[in-house]
Amino acid sequence: MTDSIKSALVSFAVYSAVGGILEYLVPQKYKRTLRTVVTAVVIVICLSPFVGGFAELPEEFATGISDEQIAYDALQHTAGATERKIRDEVKAVLINLGIDEYEIYVSTSCEKDENIVYLEEIKIEVAEEFEYLLSGIAEALPQEYKSVLKTGVKNE
Repeated sequence: MTDSIKSALVSFAVYSAVGGILEYLVPQKYKRTLRTVVTAVVIVICLSPFVGGFAELPEEFATGISDEQIAYDALQHTAGATERKIRDEVKAVLINLGIDEYEIYVSTSCEKDENIVYLEEIKIEVAEEFEYLLSGIAEALPQEYKSVLKTGVKNE
């Protein structure tokens, strides 16, 4: 119970100080609304330790996904976003060169331990009528893409 009282007193002091600072900074016409909001927040925060605290989350949330899994999911999301960004850049180059029949494949891999996304391959296939522009594609793309770039004619 003493922890609850201590928690309530600390909460009251902190939120009262914040409320005082906000009241000083807010224009006169909003002060009444601010006082009401700050008072309501202070009452809720101060009474919550005595009323039983906040509701606990269901057990499914507590025993859910590990931090490592969350980090790996974020890494995979980053890899997907990277692939889309590269695909859009390559598409813009192809359109600028006048190529309208093409397939773009971008492949990345994730290194979970190092938290790194590697660009494995960019493969561009164009229609046979645009084969003469294949060297222009490589020249128009950024230097960092050239080491993993493969170009060719689309099999139809």
